[in-house]
Amino acid sequence: MNKNHWLAELHERSVRDFVNLLSPVNGILAGEPDPRDFIYRGYGSEKYELVPSAFRGRRPPFPDRRRVGDRTNENQIRAEIEQLRGFCRLADSRGLRLPEDSQRLWQILEEYRNDDFLDGVAKGDAAWPPDELLSVLALAQHYGVPTRLLDWTRSSYVAAYFAAISAIENRHKGQLVVWAIDRSPFESESQWAWLKDRIKIVTAPAVDIPNLFAQQGLFLLFRERGFTKSAHFNAPSYENILVRQLDVDPYDRPILFKFTLPTGQAPELLRILSTLGIDGSSIFPGYAGVARALKEQLLHPMPGSWYDSPSARSARQQYANVWRRWRRNLQKGRAT
Repeated sequence: MNKNHWLAELHERSVRDFVNLLSPVNGILAGEPDPRDFIYRGYGSEKYELVPSAFRGRRPPFPDRRRVGDRTNENQIRAEIEQLRGFCRLADSRGLRLPEDSQRLWQILEEYRNDDFLDGVAKGDAAWPPDELLSVLALAQHYGVPTRLLDWTRSSYVAAYFAAISAIENRHKGQLVVWAIDRSPFESESQWAWLKDRIKIVTAPAVDIPNLFAQQGLFLLFRERGFTKSAHFNAPSYENILVRQLDVDPYDRPILFKFTLPTGQAPELLRILSTLGIDGSSIFPGYAGVARALKEQLLHPMPGSWYDSPSARSARQQYANVWRRWRRNLQKGRAT
């Protein structure tokens, strides 16, 4: 356990124990009052922080030809607004459907470019981004546009899949990680109203994003309000926000979990997940996903090698008595 009791860290060495830890049936979170309150995110390396793509790097990571000096709060939000507006305009010009498309949507996209809106956000009278833009923001995020949304999933095994495939493809060393967050403080009317005001759970119409439906996806959003426009923008990570803020007001159990596994176990984890129906063909529906799953099979351990793996040895040891009884009963049946 981490010394901060709102964050729990659990480290496993074998794939079998790691999968059991994440199990929605008998895992560590299965005994919660409602395990469905938890959402998950996987990384190929535990070195990565829970930071949205729009917050990474020294400058706003957008194609912007303007000369931008220091990464101020004002420059950051202006860049996010312009990028989302550009995405919507180009998608519309190509005849692509936008969720919740209306005249009001386009009016809002223009209004929020004005100084009056940014001044309101800086004073705390408004927030960026507003509710009216969350669906198109989620669409843009899912197709690779840098936003302040951070992808999560309702499935611990889907998160483990992304952690495993990232560890293999990027050749990470050390530990892969699956994060879990209790989302109830962000959604319930409780003493956490201050937290709900800053961090929001965001969903998007699944009919517009087939991959999001297959991945049981949703997003966490850090909402901005109340700042000095000219001040340097400090990119917050979700784990630091939660641990730092929760230190102010006691909570009776962890709401943030960090599960790790050595990256060398990633191929075996990928194989085990495929037997549970979690592979490229289920994560990315369609023919491209099927082709992806076939390629992933080449990453699995060689046939026969699993028998001598730590997971297999542990399983044989744990269930040795069961197998011996089964064999004795089988032999008795043959004798009679």
